[in-house]
Amino acid sequence: MSASWPPRACTGCLKARKAKLSTYLAWWGHLGGCEECQRTGRCAAAEPLAQAHAAAVEAATGSRLVTCIRCQATEDVSTPHLTPLAWLGDASSYHSYAHIPQCRARRREKGTLRLIPVPPGLGSEAEGGGRA
Repeated sequence: MSASWPPRACTGCLKARKAKLSTYLAWWGHLGGCEECQRTGRCAAAEPLAQAHAAAVEAATGSRLVTCIRCQATEDVSTPHLTPLAWLGDASSYHSYAHIPQCRARRREKGTLRLIPVPPGLGSEAEGGGRA
């Protein structure tokens, strides 16, 4: 989080955002190697990571609410069936959340199901760690 450009936030906000990102990455890193988390959403070892991230989200944003990338449902980040879902690219990365094992929520418009495919490495047929 060090940069040669001036930050666009006060020191307190910058620290809160840094904590939000670091707790997210710790939780996401655990998910990548844990078969139980990939099946059920959260194991006993992931619970403290999720709770630390929930506290960091609240400190950084003033709310514990996040949105599932698949169904767009908004709920508390500490919900057991909600997990981090990250895409790490060359130029940037995107950090989000998704329901595990499947998102069954319906879209609000027209009552149709919204299908967003599971990224490679996160599905049940995934091999080698579950990271996208």
